Amino acid sequence: MVVEEIQNYRDNLECGKPKCLFSSLDVGIDEEIHTKLGVGIFSIDPLVIQFQPVDSIYAKIWYAETQESEDYLYARPEIYPSAYTMDEMEDKWFLVSLDRN
Repeated sequence: MVVEEIQNYRDNLECGKPKCLFSSLDVGIDEEIHTKLGVGIFSIDPLVIQFQPVDSIYAKIWYAETQESEDYLYARPEIYPSAYTMDEMEDKWFLVSLDRN
């Protein structure tokens, strides 16, 4: 539901790419859901959304809309340090976690 709300908001904007900037708060997602899921937008083009449903540095869930979004994820500094791993949970959904090894 949150992903669809963000996609609809983005798709209904009538602006050029450099000017299409918004945060997850602009979308109008219910504040309780927004807070509970820890929603954040890393990138609008390509669309990358982070969910952090627990207050922890150990795990985050990322949604990557396209292959370009996925490539963007792999380029994030959170992925390259040897302390973090990224596992695809299902198509377009990734778990980024602190590797305790």
